[in-house]
Amino acid sequence: TLISPVNEKEHLWFRGQKNAEWHLIPGIQRCKIDNVRERELTNDFRIRASRVMEKAPNKNDFPSWMAHMQHHGLPTRMLDWSESPLIAAFFALDTKYEKEEVEDAAIWVLRPGKLNKSEINDEHIYPLDSGTAARMLQTAFKEKADRDKTDKDKEVEDKILACYSVQNDLRMYSQQSCFTIHNTQRELTEIIDAENILYKYVIPAGARQHIRDELKILGITTKFIYPDLDHIVHDIL
Repeated sequence: TLISPVNEKEHLWFRGQKNAEWHLIPGIQRCKIDNVRERELTNDFRIRASRVMEKAPNKNDFPSWMAHMQHHGLPTRMLDWSESPLIAAFFALDTKYEKEEVEDAAIWVLRPGKLNKSEINDEHIYPLDSGTAARMLQTAFKEKADRDKTDKDKEVEDKILACYSVQNDLRMYSQQSCFTIHNTQRELTEIIDAENILYKYVIPAGARQHIRDELKILGITTKFIYPDLDHIVHDIL
């Protein structure tokens, strides 16, 4: 069971990773993107996307822009999680490459309220469009001099925050998406030992196909995870 270590009434988030040895870090850290390059990427995306989107977010709506970037594959300071362990298992086991079949996969379990309590002394799980989340994301878009930083800005420096998704997006809804915002170079695994915040479950390589078959029986298929016509065809074939 994925909830045995914690209170079953507590909110838990789950993340599946195809390789149990992969680090639990967001895209900008995986790609070794520094803050200067991050700002170049986010602003370039914002300019280009504004030209083709029917209803682009306000220029300073950093959470909405970041959600679009995450959704479309730009490396960001956000890490995807799900409220469903089954969806996390799907992502842990979904693979297009035969060589990955020989590797153990993993499902991480996060206690988001405990994370926020540890980081900012507040167990509340913020929506992505909250002021706190926006302050954590603003330095991905613009440089802010120390003299311009408020006390609230300084409170979220070098922090990781758990946030609920608020985007009107069917895929995010189906995947029960939520995020951690990483306003730091620290890894989640560096802050968990004493706090009992994070757990890791390893799926042996030999069990991958069996669990995939079980997920299919439960209806956790590609067309469920990605509710669009292209992925319906994927399931049929």
